[in-house]
Amino acid sequence: MKKVLILIDNLYGGGAQRVVSRLSNALAGSVDVVIMTFSMENSYPLSDRIRQYCFKEPDLLTGYKGILGTVVYVFRHYTALCRQLIDVKEREHPDTVISFLSKPNLLNALTRTRGCRTVMSERNNPKKKGAKYYLQGLFSYLLADRIVFQSRTVMKMFPWIVRRKGVVVPNPVRADCMAVGGSHRIVTMGRLKPQKNHQLLIKAFALFAESHPQYSLFIYGRGYERESRLSCPD
Repeated sequence: MKKVLILIDNLYGGGAQRVVSRLSNALAGSVDVVIMTFSMENSYPLSDRIRQYCFKEPDLLTGYKGILGTVVYVFRHYTALCRQLIDVKEREHPDTVISFLSKPNLLNALTRTRGCRTVMSERNNPKKKGAKYYLQGLFSYLLADRIVFQSRTVMKMFPWIVRRKGVVVPNPVRADCMAVGGSHRIVTMGRLKPQKNHQLLIKAFALFAESHPQYSLFIYGRGYERESRLSCPD
């Protein structure tokens, strides 16, 4: 049986975590699934067929100063995490390692080995995350076999050498959760922060409501934009 190792920060909240839980449970019936996270606190249910490992954050001495000290600290930190990941790989012998989010993607890249496919997933808009995020992602993706993007817009932000390994896969949707009946409510849920760009949704809904006044928009979530009531500038 084929074996897949999935890397992600945690499974206790967030869209990427929800996708990983659904993907893992769907794969568990046909392949051997192993997950490695930085916390064993899970808010998404996992099949009892899935095994989960937990990274142990290295207990490094404090007192690193200056640029050189920061470099030494980061090097020792990631070296310790890579050793843990390599130990799990040697124990489980996965055929494919799939990573989600920035830090797991970097660890996946740094521990890449022959005979094991390296797949990474980009879950954000790099232009909104800054140069450091983009460069770290670029380094990781150069070492990947395949990269999954959520949109062509984000994929086009990277050079051709990355795009040629990319594929666009939208987030999964549960068909049994689709709205039915005659409701005229449009509902969205998510963190009330600029990254989610609720203002764009409000602008789009304002245009839609001009010809469909019977519809209402409901936004659910927490975050500092709640205080601004998500006002949309002209």
